[in-house]
Amino acid sequence: MAASWPSIDLAMVRPRPASERLADGKAGPIGTGPTDMNPTPSRHAASTETVAEPAAYPDGRETDAPWPWQADTQLIYRDLRNAILSLHRRPGEILDERSLAEAYGATRPKVRQAINRLSDEQLVERQPHHRRMRLGVARIPLRALPEAGEMRKALETRVVRYAARRATADQIARLRAAIERQRVCETAGDIDGFHAADEAFHALLSEVAGYPGFWTTVGRVKAQLDRCRRLGLLVFGGMGPVIVEHEAIVAAIAAHDPDRAAALMASHLDGVSGTITKLRSEVPRYFYEPENPHSSR
Repeated sequence: MAASWPSIDLAMVRPRPASERLADGKAGPIGTGPTDMNPTPSRHAASTETVAEPAAYPDGRETDAPWPWQADTQLIYRDLRNAILSLHRRPGEILDERSLAEAYGATRPKVRQAINRLSDEQLVERQPHHRRMRLGVARIPLRALPEAGEMRKALETRVVRYAARRATADQIARLRAAIERQRVCETAGDIDGFHAADEAFHALLSEVAGYPGFWTTVGRVKAQLDRCRRLGLLVFGGMGPVIVEHEAIVAAIAAHDPDRAAALMASHLDGVSGTITKLRSEVPRYFYEPENPHSSR
């Protein structure tokens, strides 16, 4: 009889606060530049034990037969991606394949597969170093930002139009509760929690609109914008104004005013452009302008 397949929890876990990483030397303050060559994975790998494979696969194949589900690769990919988007791994930080494999308790090919996926998303790049190339967290490609911003705006202005037409009293109450969670995080100075609450608010808007898949699509195009937004919060703050803008959007939805809701959402999303301009001046080495949007690989 085939042995049971071990279960592995791939649920996303909230990353450690930046203050903890500063305390143990895993991250430097904005502007100092990251230098950690051998970091502990941000969430999963530090506590994930290596699970021995069963004597046979669940479907009865031999143990040396290929198994299509690369659990370790997916876990590493998700953990590294979240760390990059949350800026727990800063642009320019070195990624050492051997060190990552040891930290995650995984094989180097699995780490390489995860890194290749991140490279496809322009989140990892090859960096010149002493006549050799090394892997590192990619800088933010400036030319990718306007297109991503326009795509997100096109989708989310449509979302709030639908939401303004369809929202029920219960759904409006849920949107306001989501804003209150953001306010709690602002009071606590919890940037990670605030970003998670912000994401939940925008996802809920798509649900209220009746098209939850819109947010899934937005998630595929906004990775570089997320890095800018997180960097802006770290450098300049600004959680309060975001909350005020969210409240205005919900008020327009509650008034069943699609035009006003769309205009407010467009203005809300356009705000990142000014943040990017200021960030380019404040931390220019975190950005670059490739000859084409895919030249970072």
